[in-house]
Amino acid sequence: MLFRASALCMALISLPLAAALPTTTTDHSRMSLSSRDDTQCEAGKAFYVCNLNNFRGCCSVDPCALQDGCPDKPDNDDGDTKPTPGSCPKKGEKTRLFQPQMQTLILPDTDKPIPAQNFDLIKSNTTERQQIASWALPAEAKDCSVGWSIPEKRNFSAGHTARVSVHDNDDNERLGGADFSFWPETPGPRSNLVAAVDCKESVSLRLAMELNDQVFLEQNEETGWWVEYSC
Repeated sequence: MLFRASALCMALISLPLAAALPTTTTDHSRMSLSSRDDTQCEAGKAFYVCNLNNFRGCCSVDPCALQDGCPDKPDNDDGDTKPTPGSCPKKGEKTRLFQPQMQTLILPDTDKPIPAQNFDLIKSNTTERQQIASWALPAEAKDCSVGWSIPEKRNFSAGHTARVSVHDNDDNERLGGADFSFWPETPGPRSNLVAAVDCKESVSLRLAMELNDQVFLEQNEETGWWVEYSC
C-alpha cells in the first residue's frame, strides 16, 4: 500500500514537469528544432519553423497556426533595417567588418525576408533556404573584398558537398563561390577570400547552396562573413 501511494505521488509530481518540457515531434505545421536555434531567442520567446506561413524565427506565441506568422513587432520598430555603417581605418591600413545584417529567404517566397544572425543555408528536394548578407560601408571605402573566417573555437557544421554560390543581390551577378565542405572537421583557424567586390555604401550578397546540402556557422565579431576595405 505504501509503495502504491509513493508511486502515485511521484506520478503527480512529474506530470507538470513533463508538460513543461519542449517537444521535438514533427507535425504538419512545424519542424523539429536544434538547440542552437533556441539560444538565439531573448527571454519570453521561443524559436519556431512553420510550414503554413513560412515563418522562421523567434516569437512570444506559437505562430504556426497564424496565416500572417508571428504578431510580435520587430525590435527596430522605427522601420530602419539598414546595417550599422563601418568606419574608415587609418591611412594605409585595411579593416574587416564582420557580423553583416543577415536575412533568410525561404523559397519560393522571396518577398518576406526573415531577420537572422547566423549563416544558415539548406537545400533539398523539398525546401531551400537562402540568405542575404549586407554591410554599410563609408563612402570613402576602396579595395573591397568579401570572405569568411573561423577561429579555433567555433559552432560550425557543414555537409561534404557544402558549396555556396555568392551573387550580388542588386543585379544577381555571380561574384564567386565558397566551399565549406570538411572545414568543420579541420582544426585551427582559417580565413578565406571569396571575391573582390565593387566598393559602395551598401554591399549586399545573396548566398545559396549549389547542391542539396546544408551549412551552419554561428557568427560573431571574429567568425563568419566579412567585407574588407581601406579608405
